[in-house]
Order: sequence, then C-alpha cells, then structure tokens
Amino acid sequence: SLFPGTTAVYESDSELAEHTDWNKRALKGKYLDYSTDGMAICAAKTSHEGNDMTVSCFATDNSAVILGTGMTNTEGKTMMTTIEQCRYAGAYQSDGRNITHAGIKYSILQGGNVNVYIENRKGTYQRNNKTANSTAYSGEVFFTTMDYSGSFAYSVMAERTDDSYTVIENNEKIQAVRLPNGKIAAVFFKPGSFSFEGKRYTSLFARAVIF
Repeated sequence: SLFPGTTAVYESDSELAEHTDWNKRALKGKYLDYSTDGMAICAAKTSHEGNDMTVSCFATDNSAVILGTGMTNTEGKTMMTTIEQCRYAGAYQSDGRNITHAGIKYSILQGGNVNVYIENRKGTYQRNNKTANSTAYSGEVFFTTMDYSGSFAYSVMAERTDDSYTVIENNEKIQAVRLPNGKIAAVFFKPGSFSFEGKRYTSLFARAVIF
C-alpha cells in the first residue's frame, strides 16, 4: 500500500463512484525494481488519470522510506498523499511530524505536517470496481494524509525501531537516500550526478539504480 498509489486527486464519494473499472486506471510510465539481501528499491516516473509523479520506495528488512516529487495534475485538481488508511486500533499519537498507531511509526522527513482523521465508514469494494465483492463492511478507519509543496519524504517502521534515513536528493531526475546502515541508495531517471559527504555519485544511464 506504500507504493506507488499513495498520491491521487482528491475525489468525493460521487466522483469515486464513477471508477468502475480498475483497468482504465492503469499506471503508465518508467519503472525500476532492484533487490538484494535485506534491501529493495521500487521507483516510478508515471502518470495516472492526469496525475504526474515521481516516486521511490527504499526498503530494508526493518523499515522503509518513501520519496515523492513532481506531483501535478493536468486539470489543476487538488492532489493528496495518503500515508496510511487502515482499521483504527484505538489510540494514536501525533505531533504533526511523527505519528504512532498500532505499533507502527511514521516520520515526516521532508514536506509539511500530517493530518489525522478517525472516521466511521461503510462501503463495499464495488465502490471502485463493479466486479468486486458486494459485501458491506463498516468500522472506524485511521486515515492520515500529508501536506506538501513540491516534494515529500517519510519513513515507516515499528514503533520501537530506531532506523534513521537521510534524504540526499528528491527531484524528478534523482532520488537518493542514506540508509540506516550508512550506505547510499539512489535512483536515476536521467543521466546525472550528486555529491554527498565528499563523494560524488554518477550515472551515465537514463534509468539506473545505484546501491
């Protein structure tokens, strides 16, 4: 649920009801996937229903960091990034930059404050897909979104995990982070380079992952 569908245009219930075929909502763009022992990277420069975005997820065995930039809508509609949407566990803590809920910690590394909503919801999966299960479900939902202008980054981990990430680059050309173990991971969507702590990292390829 963290990647790549966290950013979308804000839609009312009536607007959501118009989406009856997920095949018409397919993401289009360039994708990169990389994995090795204890490390996975997924990234995309993509478009979706008039939305354009560049998003990367860098994940370790214990935590993950999600970067987003270049979020625009061709029709000028308001876009929103959802950090989490799940069943409410009964308690949460938030200081506007860090949230804990159900044993999970979300920390904003780049971007604006977060908004937390506890909402009673009822609906079926047919809300978005006419061929889905018609059973009605209801309950309290924990729903968090992020305010941002330009770019955002946030980490996700267990509440007692102390992993830390450093965002090095977050633009439509390069997205790069320093991982909790001190290593550098980067996605290049275009040839280019960046410097960090006295070292320079370069890619001559239009689509590349460096780890």
